[in-house]
Amino acid sequence: VICSQKTYSSLPTAAGFFCRELDLVQVKGKSEAITIYEVISCKDPTCFATGGFDKQEPDGPDDLSTKSIRVRQVQLYQKALRAYQKARFPDARKHLETYLEELPDDKAAALLLERTRNHEAPESLSAEEERAWTGVFALNEK
Repeated sequence: VICSQKTYSSLPTAAGFFCRELDLVQVKGKSEAITIYEVISCKDPTCFATGGFDKQEPDGPDDLSTKSIRVRQVQLYQKALRAYQKARFPDARKHLETYLEELPDDKAAALLLERTRNHEAPESLSAEEERAWTGVFALNEK
C-alpha cells in the first residue's frame, strides 16, 4: 500500500502503522512534489475498512527480532534515499546494494538504484544541475 504525505499524516496512531518513506515525486500535471510512503504493517488491521490487510506484525517469540531487522532495513533505505536526494550517488548506491542483498525483490529499491546509477556516471549532472538537485522524481504518467 502506497500513500501520500497527507494520508500518512492522518493514519491513526493507535493502529501502530509502520511505514517507510519511498520517494519524493512530482505527478504529471502537478507543480509540487509530494512525499510518498509504503505502509509496511500495522498492529491493528481492523482499522482498514476492508479488514483484509495481510501484513500484520508477527506475534510470537521472534516478534522483537523481526521488527528490529525490518526497522534496520527501513533505516538503510532511508540513508540511501537521503544520499540520493543530496546527489551523493556513490553513497546511495552502496546503501541500496546492501539493502538489496537482504531484500532482492524490493522494486522501489531497485528503481532507486537504477536512477542512482544513471546519475552516478561522470558528467551526468553539470555543476549547476548538481547545485539545483532536489532528488524529485518526475512521473510522466498518472
